[in-house]
Amino acid sequence: MARSALAAEPTVITSATEDKMFSAHFTVDYAYASKTAGILRETPMGTMPGQPTNRVHDLIYKSSRHTMNVRGAFGFFHDIEVHVALPIIISDARHLEYDDTDATSSPTVTEGILPASGFDANNDVPSTSGKTVFIGPDRSGLDQIWLGARWAPLNQRRDPSKPTWTIGGEYRIEIGDTMKFNRTMAKGNTGVGRGVNEFYLDTSISRRIGWADPFVTFWWLYPTANDGSNYPTFPLSIGQEDKQPQQRAGTRFGFESIVWEQPDQQRRIGIEVATRVEATFQGRGYSEMWEAFSTSPAFMINPDPGNTMPGTPGAMLQPHPGTTVIENYATFGGELAVRGQLGKLIQFRVGGGFTYDQGHAITFDDAGKDRPNSTTDDMDSVVTPGTVEENPLHFRTIDLPGKRYRVDSSTTWEIFVMGKILL
Repeated sequence: MARSALAAEPTVITSATEDKMFSAHFTVDYAYASKTAGILRETPMGTMPGQPTNRVHDLIYKSSRHTMNVRGAFGFFHDIEVHVALPIIISDARHLEYDDTDATSSPTVTEGILPASGFDANNDVPSTSGKTVFIGPDRSGLDQIWLGARWAPLNQRRDPSKPTWTIGGEYRIEIGDTMKFNRTMAKGNTGVGRGVNEFYLDTSISRRIGWADPFVTFWWLYPTANDGSNYPTFPLSIGQEDKQPQQRAGTRFGFESIVWEQPDQQRRIGIEVATRVEATFQGRGYSEMWEAFSTSPAFMINPDPGNTMPGTPGAMLQPHPGTTVIENYATFGGELAVRGQLGKLIQFRVGGGFTYDQGHAITFDDAGKDRPNSTTDDMDSVVTPGTVEENPLHFRTIDLPGKRYRVDSSTTWEIFVMGKILL
C-alpha cells in the first residue's frame, strides 16, 4: 500500500516505498466556479485630443463553469512520480447584461458591436429580453491532456529533520476543439479548447511542526499557440507585435492545521488555509468580451494592409477572431478547505475559494510598428495607415486610449470536492 504522506497538499507525491516498489494514486476533482465582472468602456469627455477620459459602466459579465479533473499518479522509484490528468469541462455558460446602460445608451450597441435586439446563441430566434444583451453558446468538452512528473529532493517522511520539497512540471497538450464563435452558425462550435499547448513548472516546500504544516508553492505557465488557433498572425504586416498567448506565474502559500489524528490507523482531519497571488502578463487571450467581438460586423480585418502581394488588387477582409491583446494584471485570492485521510486507501478535500482580478484593459492592441533604417522607410517615425506598418488587429474604435474596453470588479467564487484512492 502507498503510505500516507507526511506533507501538506501541495507537496504530496506518489512514490514507491521501502516495502513496495510501485504505488498509485487515483484522484477525481470536481469544481464549480461562478464569475462576475464589470465591463467598462472608456469615452473621451471632450472632442479635443488629450481630453480626460470617462469610464462608462457598460455591461456586466457573468459565467458559471463545472469542471471535473480525473488524474492518475504513479510512483516507480523513491520520491519520483509520473502522472496524467484530464480536465473535463462539464458545462461552461456565459452572458452579458446591461449595467448603467440600456439598448439606447450602451456604446457596445450604439457602435454596432452587438445588436439592439440582443443575441442568444442558444435560441433559434437570436434575440434576448430584459437586461441581458448577449448569451454565448453552452460549451463542454476537453481542452487538454496533462502529462507530468514530480520529484522530491527532500522528503520529511524519509528524513524527519528535513522539510518536504518537490519540483514538478507538465506538458499540457491541446486535444479538444478550439473555442471559436460565428454569429451565422452560433451553435456550430461548442468546444472549450484555447488553442494552446502549455509548459507548466512548479516547486513547493512544506514542513510539519507539531499540529501545523505550513507550505508555499511557486509556479509558471508558458503557452504556445497552435496552428488553426484563435491567435492569428499576419506575415505580410510587420505591425503586429503582440501575437503570443498570455503567460502566467504565481505563488500559493498557507498552512494546514491538524485538528484530529490517529497515526497508527492513518486517519486524520486538517483545516487548510491558503492565499494566492498571481500575475497574468500582457498578451493575446480570450477576454470577457471575446464572443461579442468575434465576427461582429463592426470589425473586419484587412490581412494585408500594405497590399504587398504583386498582382493582388486588394485583400479579402476577414472577420474578427474575438481574441484581443489583454493588459497585465494581478489576481489575489484565498482558499479554505477541510482535508482528511480515512485509513490507508481514502483521502478527501472539500472547500471553497475566492479570487479578485485587478482592473485591466482587454482591448490593448498597438496601432503598429514604424520601420526605421529600411530602404522603403517613409522617414516619418509614425505608423502609416494602409501600409505594412499597420497592425491588422488594431481597431481605433476599441484600441485607442479613450476608447478601450476595461474589466473591473472581477470576482470568482469557487467550491471544490476531491476524492483520492491510494494503492
